[in-house]
This record gives sequence, structure tokens and C-alpha cells, in this order.
Amino acid sequence: MVRFKRWLSFGVALLLLCAVCGCAGDYKNKNIYFELTDLPDTLDPQTAASDSELLVVKNLFEGLLRKDASGNIIPGVAEKYETAGLTYTFHLRQDAHWFTGEELTAADFVFAFRRAVDPATKAPFAERLWAVENAFQIIAGKQSPEQLGISAPDAHTLIIRLSAPDSSFPDTLTTSVCMPCQQKFFEESGGKYGLSKKNILTNGSYYLAKWERENFGIRLYRNAEYHGSVPAQNAAVFLSRLSEETPLQRLKKNTVDAAFLTGNELQEAQHAGIGIASCEDTCWVLTVGAGFRGDIGDALAMMIDPNIYAEQLPPGLRVADTLLPSLFTPLGITAVPRPAGYDPQTAKQLFARGLGKIKDRKFPQTTLYYYGDASKDTVTAIVGHWQNGLSAYINIEAVSSIDKLLPQLENQTLPLAYFPVKANGCSLREYLLKYGVDLNKTTPELAQQNILSGNRIIPIAFGNTSVGYTGAITNFSLSDGTGYLDFAPLIKKG
Repeated sequence: MVRFKRWLSFGVALLLLCAVCGCAGDYKNKNIYFELTDLPDTLDPQTAASDSELLVVKNLFEGLLRKDASGNIIPGVAEKYETAGLTYTFHLRQDAHWFTGEELTAADFVFAFRRAVDPATKAPFAERLWAVENAFQIIAGKQSPEQLGISAPDAHTLIIRLSAPDSSFPDTLTTSVCMPCQQKFFEESGGKYGLSKKNILTNGSYYLAKWERENFGIRLYRNAEYHGSVPAQNAAVFLSRLSEETPLQRLKKNTVDAAFLTGNELQEAQHAGIGIASCEDTCWVLTVGAGFRGDIGDALAMMIDPNIYAEQLPPGLRVADTLLPSLFTPLGITAVPRPAGYDPQTAKQLFARGLGKIKDRKFPQTTLYYYGDASKDTVTAIVGHWQNGLSAYINIEAVSSIDKLLPQLENQTLPLAYFPVKANGCSLREYLLKYGVDLNKTTPELAQQNILSGNRIIPIAFGNTSVGYTGAITNFSLSDGTGYLDFAPLIKKG
């Protein structure tokens, strides 16, 4: 009976959508077309990781709290909450529903949070819940998920107990890993939750109306069962990924309303009159690897200066002298600059001394690995300066993925490499962990000093997540600090 009601509610919502889409002239009846950069493998919010997955999840789900277009934290499924010491008590909206019309309860959050920290889930952002009581022990496999500090005394009350203060906890609650999950639906999915349209249950401003993997297409329809703070201002969002044309080409032809843009597309987009919204969330770093810990490594680091590579940075990047992109500026954190280190004369002395410690007094055959075709000119300029100033001949080689580099960055076992480190949200702790520094054990300023002091991780440039959009779209913003677009407040004209 419950399943019959679920699909009956879905059918009614679909009929209502078809009815309103026949009415012209009202922006609420417009469809927004967005070009993705890659294809989602999953829409399970606890395991979503790629930009495309996180963007779609952001629009399908709503957590206890959410963000408005300006980045302010506002009520989500929880209409209010209070704190007493390290205990948060959330009061859920009485009209909170899944898109099927079924009631959404506090138990759906209990199950989701327990699932997020369960090692079997392999949630990429599980450690965002580090402050919740027993989370670390559960993630490490030392306690069961049922021991997480979360409980639901009734259907509309959720209690979360922290083991340590976490000023970013409200922000964490707006992110993907904290989205609700109904246990019954999850278990009935038989291990396929989030992998197809029929195996996803959502509660956000939109619901998933279509997901074709072969002839790629995702359609999100306005959720008639959503009664929260940010209802969709348009009828539907159509998401696609067409390989025969670039997103910029489709923007210029007005076949899509918005799309992610790469840095080298920004100038062309501006010249074409396309609007651009950016969120500076990335620091490109050069790592002087573990094999160069002594004088030679110091020499290489001392030969790096912005004047060498600034003109070679691709469009959309700017010189960085700290690790913190402007995404973190609103947090009021002091950005620690890289210690002054450009000293060619001392570098030559150290390099010569370092070679003297090598048996054949020859610089070893070395390769600098770099990510992204647009980075080649930057690393060529740096390597060329090493060659001219130190007679250090270093090969360069492009890598197609940074999946291996990021764990090596955290463990500080990297070779020579140049690649981006992206903040996937406003959590400074999560960002600094990528450099192998735990903010729980130090201050933000000391953490940055610790990373930069050895001159083995050198900030080179800041980059953005950028989205281009046509003049038909208003209320366009990436200012919520995630770099992922919330379609709900957008208005399409014409």
C-alpha cells in the first residue's frame, strides 16, 4: 500500500508538471539546461564525490540546514535548533516529506549519519562528522555505527552529541554526507541505492525524473512535496554531457543556459558576452618531493619566484603566496604567506654542496609530474629556470589524474609534482588535512606555518570553479561557498 501511494503521488506530481508547462509566459514554467563536465556514477549523497555528482545531489536533497544563494545558513528540514554545551537539538518541520509524499522523520537522519561513518560505506567525506561523539572510533572500525552520538526521541526531534567543539558543524550539516536516507528504501534497493532513478529517494527542491546512462541525460523536476525555505523557481532542470561539442560552444549557441567552464575558456566566454560566476576554491601547489629533503631540495625551492611563471599561468589563475584560496576569507582566518625564499645565489651554493654529497656528483635523472594540459607552460617556465640557474635538468610529464597524488600529499611522500588542491566546501580542517595537518591538534595559523616552513609544498596559483551562463538566467551565484550551483532560486527569462 505504501509503495502504491508512493507512485500515485509521483504520477500526480508528473501530471501537474505537464499541466503547468503548457502555460506560457511564467518563469516558473521554464526549463533550465545545464552542461556537466562528466557523468555521475552515483547520486547517493553519502558516497557522491565528483563535481557532477555533488552538484546533482545538492539539488535533489536537503539536510537539517541549507544555504541560501548568498551563503547564509538557513533552516532546511529542521525549522529550528538549540544548543546546550556540546548537544544540538533539532526540531524538524511537520511538513517535511520525501518526494513521494511519505513523511520524512528524524530516524532518516539517524540512519544516514550512521551509514556515513560506517567504514563499509566508504563515504569520501565521512570525516566531516569528526566532532560527533564516537565518530572517529566508528570510522576506524573500533566501534559500531549504532554508538554514534545521534538519537531520535520522536519523529520530529533529532539530538546530536558532539565530543569536541566544532564551529563549522552547522556548515557541515548543509553538505552531501549529512543528507537524509530512509532505511527501508535503502535496504529494498538491494545494494543499488543511488545508482538508478528507481533506487533514489529524495527530499530536496527537485526530484529525479529521468536518468539515462547510455544516451546521457538527467532531468530534475520541481518537487511538489517540498515545503521548505528554497522552493524551485522553475519547472525543471535538464542536465547533459555531449562529447561532440564543448560546454562553451553550447553556451555560445544558446543550446544550454549554464555550464562549468575551464580556465582557458573564460576569456573567450567573456568576449562572447557570457556571464561568469566563480568560486576561488583551489590552490595549485608545487611539491619538492621526498627525494630532495636536503640541500638540493632547498636549492630547488629557493629558485621559485612568481616573476618566473606569472605570465605563463593560464587564464583564470592568479599568483598565490599562501595556501588559502579566497573561499576561506569570510571565516576570518589569517592566511599565512609563504616564507620569503627566492635566493638564487644561496640556491647555487646549496645545490653545489648537495651534489658533493652524491657519489658521482651528478644530479639524478628526475621527472616533474604535472596535471592538466594548461599547466605545461607554467611548469616549463619553472623547470627552465632550474636548468638555467642550477644546471638541474628535469623532465616533465603530464598525468591524467590526481587520485594518486593527493594521498601522497597527505602522507608527504610526493615526488616533484604540480597539481591542484581543491576545497570541497568551507571546512578549513578538511582542506588542511589534505596537506597532512590535523587542525584539531593546532591552530589554523600554526598549521599553515607547519606546511610551508619546510619549503617542500609551495603555493603557486589560485584557481576557481567557474560556471558560465546566458543572459536568460538571473539570480545566478556560486557564493554559497561550495562551487556547486543551487538551481532552485534561479529565474529564466524569455
